[in-house]
Amino acid sequence: MSVPSTGFLLLCAITFLSAFLLFQIELITAKLFLPIYGGSYLVWGGCVVFFQGMLLAGYVLAHRLIDQLGIKKYLTVHIVLLFLPFLFFPGKTIRIDSSLSNLPLVADIFVRLLQSIGPVFLVLSTISLITQTWLATSKTPQKNHPYILYAVSNIGSFAALWSYPFIFEYFLTNGEQLNIWRAAYVGLVLLNLLAWRLLPVANQPKKEKSVDAKVSRGTLLRWLILSAAGVVLFLSVTNIITYEIAPVPLLWIIPLSIYLLSFVLCFKTNPWFPGWMRPLSAVVLGIGVLLYFQIKMTFLPAAWAIICFSLILFVLCLFAQHELIRTKPKTENLTLFYVVISLGGFVGGFVTSWIVPLVSHAPVEFLLGLTLIAVVYPVKKIKWILLAIVSVSLIIECVINPRGAILRKRNYYGIYEVYDKNGVRTFVHGTTLHGVEWIDPQRRVVPLGYYSPMSPMGQVFIKDIFAAKRVGAVGLGAGTMAMFSRPDLAMDFYELDPDVVKIAEQYFWYLRLAPGQPMRVAVGDARISLTKSWDTIYDVLVIDAFGGDSVPVHLLNKDVLWLYRQRLTERGGILFHIPNRYFNLEAVVAGIAAQAGAYAAIKEAKQDGITLHTFWAVITWDRERYDRLIGEEGWMPLRLESYGAMRVWSDDYSSILPILKFDELWASLKHYKLF
Repeated sequence: MSVPSTGFLLLCAITFLSAFLLFQIELITAKLFLPIYGGSYLVWGGCVVFFQGMLLAGYVLAHRLIDQLGIKKYLTVHIVLLFLPFLFFPGKTIRIDSSLSNLPLVADIFVRLLQSIGPVFLVLSTISLITQTWLATSKTPQKNHPYILYAVSNIGSFAALWSYPFIFEYFLTNGEQLNIWRAAYVGLVLLNLLAWRLLPVANQPKKEKSVDAKVSRGTLLRWLILSAAGVVLFLSVTNIITYEIAPVPLLWIIPLSIYLLSFVLCFKTNPWFPGWMRPLSAVVLGIGVLLYFQIKMTFLPAAWAIICFSLILFVLCLFAQHELIRTKPKTENLTLFYVVISLGGFVGGFVTSWIVPLVSHAPVEFLLGLTLIAVVYPVKKIKWILLAIVSVSLIIECVINPRGAILRKRNYYGIYEVYDKNGVRTFVHGTTLHGVEWIDPQRRVVPLGYYSPMSPMGQVFIKDIFAAKRVGAVGLGAGTMAMFSRPDLAMDFYELDPDVVKIAEQYFWYLRLAPGQPMRVAVGDARISLTKSWDTIYDVLVIDAFGGDSVPVHLLNKDVLWLYRQRLTERGGILFHIPNRYFNLEAVVAGIAAQAGAYAAIKEAKQDGITLHTFWAVITWDRERYDRLIGEEGWMPLRLESYGAMRVWSDDYSSILPILKFDELWASLKHYKLF
């Protein structure tokens, strides 16, 4: 290829920066919206549906206008459109309304994003397609290779994804990130104005498409299925990883980066897809089915889950993108090609994030993605074998109940199961134990698990450390904690998911057998509910809302601690259940306690017949009760200096990098046998 011209380099810069801004605003806004929905792992999936929808709208807009006006006239429209977002964001601030509507989670996310970043996202989504058409109709030496700008676009997306958790999120507050983003958008507008002056295009006479240039319906359908398959696979792998660990940007970007890498490798001038990759993709599809059931039957460590699913995702996405580029159209159908790809991505995201959680009891979207790959596999004999494998797998997953569960239910907050085994009824949320209860009616009054009488939390109530008369509990689970109520000790529960309330009431006895006053349960995000609560002041607040291994940052930072204190008596205490395998949450508790001038301590619970191994932390402003916990009850002091320099979490800042337990991740890799 010849030496890059100035015009070509300008288009590369515009394409790169627009993709960078597009993907970074995705991460920023998704993180801003997480607290509104209780940190649900499906927030990112819901956001991706919006992003895919707006990308489709942008592609359709550019495709239609370029087709009607020609690229030369459209560039004038393009320059005008670049100034439109200044009437919204980035001209105005993003308003985060904490009040929840009556819409389903993903629909509510869509409306909020449309109102906040909709216009700027629409404009940004048109730029990659415009620059490719601009290049194809220019006089630069690179005009015959417009698809290379698609690879440049994906490189920009990479840069946004990987710089966010390691640079922007780590060093900057949310407000600072948005201000830098605004400045970069102004730079993008200036680059477009410069290119408009330096790289004019000639008038393109409108030509009738030749017969050879027309795209068949079969080809259009194949493009649609291939693009949908890639999105379904990357979202399903994202769901599996973030549901197991935490819905945070660091884990969002791994599957998305693999998805984008497959585009970069296949859409560059010399696509990378060795001949052995096609048969390998068939083998990997079969392995994917086995791995899916492996992770359901055993608790596959997070490090292994990330590695194995990432490798499967890479091979299958590479296959899908290679099949797309292998059948790419001539330049005159370039915009149509991207419109169909975008439509497939939107359909895949919509089905994965909106439909599947409501119609299935398991994460079958992964099997659905494998099915789509099997449908478009080019070798017919292998295709039918692959379809048979995934079809049987879907039937097994949807029809057969492998663990004998009494209840299997899925919603936008997770997957729930209730089952009886070895004389105990168990309530699980994904891989997280939500509660256990004796099946024997004579023993039901004994609380089990994390809330047993021998647990740190149980001892606090049995010995009445805080002289509690009213307790507020964030996170209901099976309702186990209700057994510590008394006629003179009332309890209020705050539960995000109404389905958890129904499960606790219908399948467990704790709420019905509680010795105290009738329980009050507020449904909705605990932070919002506490703000609007029954004007009640508590002696003890118990915060146990860490589903999966996720970290709901909005329930564990210095700003929410201030809210907790407003709802706490002067001598009261806050108990945090922090049983996290991969994050050092003790450091976070120590940091927010030090910031608030409070005392903090931690105690580990050893596993025995009725108690599960776990950790509890306490924060109090009462020195006398803190000294009793340390001196008499065996709690260990939590001091910030023990954890080194670490920025305190707030509503405006959080990063999981400083608290990652890399030794635990490595140990899970080193000692776990996959098969």
